[in-house]
Amino acid sequence: MASALETALFFESFYTCDDGADDVLVIDRVSTEVTLSVKKDIPPSAVTRPIFGILGTIHLVAVTR
Repeated sequence: MASALETALFFESFYTCDDGADDVLVIDRVSTEVTLSVKKDIPPSAVTRPIFGILGTIHLVAVTR
């Protein structure tokens, strides 16, 4: 069985981390920017729910050679 990731939902961002991890993947809901942070940055008022994956797109930067 797949293990669930914990996701904290807040007004501006999704905070996603694995059990026992100190690092948190932060996805900004407005700008769609993705950054890496620490668990203590999660707002105490955020609602936590289990998830089993993240679906989305990655925008690649074009490089001319």
